[in-house]
Amino acid sequence: MVLVRRFTLALIISFCFLFSLLHLNSSGTNREPSGTKRPLRNWWKDYATEYPVTSMISLPTGSPKQIPPIQFNFGGEDEKTKTLREQRRDAVKNAFLHSWKGYKERAWGYDEVGPVKGNVRNTFGGWGATLVDSLDTLWIMGLKAEFEEAVAAVQRIDFSYCEEPLLNVFETTIRYLDFTADRRFTFGAMSDSLYEYLPKEYLMLGAQSSEYKEMYEVAMEVARKRLFFRPRTAAGEDILISGAAYAVGKSIVHLKPEGQHLTCFAGGMVALASKIFDIPNDLEIGKKLTEGCLWAYRSMPSGVMPEIFTAVACNETEDPSCTWSPRFWFHTKDDERMTTGELEKKAQKQGLIPGFLKIDNAQYHLRPEAIESVFLLYRITGDPSLHDEGWNMFTAIEKHTRTKIAHGSLNDVTLSKPEVLNEMESFWTAETLKYFYLLFSEPDLIMEHLRRTLPEFKVHNLPF
Repeated sequence: MVLVRRFTLALIISFCFLFSLLHLNSSGTNREPSGTKRPLRNWWKDYATEYPVTSMISLPTGSPKQIPPIQFNFGGEDEKTKTLREQRRDAVKNAFLHSWKGYKERAWGYDEVGPVKGNVRNTFGGWGATLVDSLDTLWIMGLKAEFEEAVAAVQRIDFSYCEEPLLNVFETTIRYLDFTADRRFTFGAMSDSLYEYLPKEYLMLGAQSSEYKEMYEVAMEVARKRLFFRPRTAAGEDILISGAAYAVGKSIVHLKPEGQHLTCFAGGMVALASKIFDIPNDLEIGKKLTEGCLWAYRSMPSGVMPEIFTAVACNETEDPSCTWSPRFWFHTKDDERMTTGELEKKAQKQGLIPGFLKIDNAQYHLRPEAIESVFLLYRITGDPSLHDEGWNMFTAIEKHTRTKIAHGSLNDVTLSKPEVLNEMESFWTAETLKYFYLLFSEPDLIMEHLRRTLPEFKVHNLPF
């Protein structure tokens, strides 16, 4: 996951594991897990396989097709800009090292460390989720000694045993091996990973499999019409949120103006696909979707976006200004007699935030989707203001999530000082901090890694 998220980093990750298999032995930090181990070798042997795969589709073998350039043509930078960028990059690296130190000292080889209590947390079978998930981040940040130590530990993971009675198949698969649907259509939870992979699969297969392009185009046609909406905001910003749509019967579809942090990947996905599939108009949609998530960050007292919120969708035909009114909150007869100023004071007393009808889930789980889109949009457009936006996001997250041990999720981002929860999911070090680091790194960082480690690889053929 890097520029084109998983395309280029797929190469890095592949290299990481090849490197571990070819060059590292089993020396290093010993993992000494405790608790009940459940053997997995034979329990499945008496179960009949349903819907077995009868044939495999072969990968394309022809020459890759030409893909339009994706990355912005960055020029040089002045010394002042470079110094500021590197200071921000190093601050992100220090945050990673703080979390990595807490994990290594207190939960090495297990899935996660509890950032408040310092306890071991096994959420994905006890197979070292943070360890495995963070390998490419270690390499990208230049932490080679830590990387080699981690790879040696990964080699000792015994997948024939499990320390948990239940496994999340999806979460386990995307970590250790690297899609879902119903009457609800959304880019959020339970379906996000399908759509974001479509343009990347097309790219990774050298634009030789049109199925991924066709599936993306069909999905986007519906998303533009049914999912993406402009919310009413206090300042009338021209932004977009990716909501959810519910089908009633065969022809009626209702928009639920819901925003999720999980859907914040959509801005980067749409911007990236606009380049890959040469859809220029979609780049503006990608920008507005990303700005929608930045607006949600800026609007919270903590400076951090909540997991889920409900907004008020704007009908631009009826009201082109799309401005917010406190009357969306209050509907009683007494409220109708109050002035706008009186309603605003009432809202302030209740802690209501303009533009948000309600906060459905006020937590923040150290998620990467928003900064992923900021990073991708920066690499695609070269817009320097995204550096400042990303920095504001990082400083707010770092300020509120840091503990003595590592970094933890937040219980309520609508508070100026939210409580830190005792959980640090592996994507914090695997994705969130990686995207922050890459945002403030040289634009050709990954290309340089490829040139040094895979000199025979034709880096100049990549579309960025």
